[in-house]
Amino acid sequence: MRILLYQDATVTIDLDSICAGINRLGTVVKCERGTALFRPPGNRIEYPDSYANLAENLLRETAVGDLSVCCTELPYDNNFFFEYAGRTCILSFSGWNLLTDGKRDGVFHCDVSQWRLFS
Repeated sequence: MRILLYQDATVTIDLDSICAGINRLGTVVKCERGTALFRPPGNRIEYPDSYANLAENLLRETAVGDLSVCCTELPYDNNFFFEYAGRTCILSFSGWNLLTDGKRDGVFHCDVSQWRLFS
């Protein structure tokens, strides 16, 4: 299983560290930082419209992964933290600080909780 991680300019998170931690598990799951630019349109995430309007190069790159997680601080219009369109997830950390301070744990949880669905 290949997981690709992305972040936009609104969120500061060490994706390389998350990938290294997942890869150290020694499973068939391999995690890497995506190279395409993730820039969601607008100032909030709207499902499914925001997914349909992602940059073409990002969509091409995420198509080769089994799971792609795109991190942002932009809020969802429905106050969710994440939704999926196919194998691509936009994970919103908007309001995350009200629950926990561990953004890294949030990305890890999102990845791990989906392994069964996509493996």
